Amino acid sequence: MAEKPSIPFPLLVREKDLPRLLSLSRASIRRAMAAGRFPACIRIGRCVAWRRTDLERWVAEGCPAVQ
Repeated sequence: MAEKPSIPFPLLVREKDLPRLLSLSRASIRRAMAAGRFPACIRIGRCVAWRRTDLERWVAEGCPAVQ
């Protein structure tokens, strides 16, 4: 039987997983969102998520304000 290829990490990150991934409190993340200093989310139906690549790029760039 062929083995399924495994994905090393999720491509989309849900809000509940942001604090653990970014090592920030939920309040800090929400403040950054309100101040326009957080990558934009995407909506899939009623779910809200962030592209992991957008979050990684944002951190690598020093968490700048997002246009």
